[in-house]
Amino acid sequence: MRIGGPNTGKWNGDFDLDGNELIQNQTILDQQVFPGYHFDGASGAVQVSDDASFVGLFAKGGTFICKFNAFSAGELDSGFFMSKSANISLYSTGGEWEFVIGFSGTNGVWHSTGTDVPLNKDSIVVVMYNGSSAANNVAMYVDGVEVSLTRATAPVGTISSDAGNLYIGNRAGDDVTFEGNIYKTIFLNRVLAADEAKSFSSNPQKAVGFADEGASNADLTAGTVTLGKNYRTTDFIAGDDFTNVASIGAGANVDGAEWTCIAATPTTWANSSVLHQIGATLELKPQDATEDVWFDSSGNGNDGAVSGALLTNKSQVQIAGQVEDVGAFTATKKVKVWIDGVAYHAELDPV
Repeated sequence: MRIGGPNTGKWNGDFDLDGNELIQNQTILDQQVFPGYHFDGASGAVQVSDDASFVGLFAKGGTFICKFNAFSAGELDSGFFMSKSANISLYSTGGEWEFVIGFSGTNGVWHSTGTDVPLNKDSIVVVMYNGSSAANNVAMYVDGVEVSLTRATAPVGTISSDAGNLYIGNRAGDDVTFEGNIYKTIFLNRVLAADEAKSFSSNPQKAVGFADEGASNADLTAGTVTLGKNYRTTDFIAGDDFTNVASIGAGANVDGAEWTCIAATPTTWANSSVLHQIGATLELKPQDATEDVWFDSSGNGNDGAVSGALLTNKSQVQIAGQVEDVGAFTATKKVKVWIDGVAYHAELDPV
């Protein structure tokens, strides 16, 4: 949603995205405006310092979820949605999607075929990849629809370490800035099922469930597990036994098995088998956005430091009805909306 000059008291712009900017033709029905960050396409990022909880984002299978509104293809026609170290990046190139992930021999590159990054509308992208094999491909969903991707460059070797800071809306060089708003960012260290991916990419209200909260890529090699949480048996060592704690029973005693915890204490965990709690390793939600810090609600404390990006829509506003040119302000028709860090006043036809 865009408005004309600050404190003008006039609506101005194509709010309902029907291609018509005339004031009397704007109809906004049940529109929810969420906080987020505005990136100007010139400089700025949200930076999350590296942490063991989200190193190896796609090494054994991972998912990136982002709610956004892109105004253009971004700085240098290559606005970045995110990047981590020099080995993971998702960005727009010439208006189309591109995902790059580092490998020891040749980096893997996937490019959308005939699908542009949506502009001037709230959208959600879900990107999934399992880097345990160079033969695997990336899956992507945008607004509930699977995107056709071409593997432009096949990865060679083994997946490279992504140890390093995470940048949202840019990369470390601050030279490929996203232009538009980013409202939500989630990383999960598991690949979603197709129905989950469709749901996350089509439902702005969908939240991470209890089983996925507080996940981490830090190795677990002894102790207990938490009831109701999801786990992966990353490296099973003979002699250990997770049958009694896993929803899949003895099926948990193999590499790569994913399961939900049904009891706290494994029958045997004395040989240092490696488990990972899987789910959200980073969860930056609209309600946790502030001027200087985007607080992580995953439980890992991976808060993002905001630099150059402006907090937008500081107050959530529900708008319903038709926008009209109703003249001077009145006490009953005035509403304040924060857009790109600036307070605007506007008038609504009462409903």
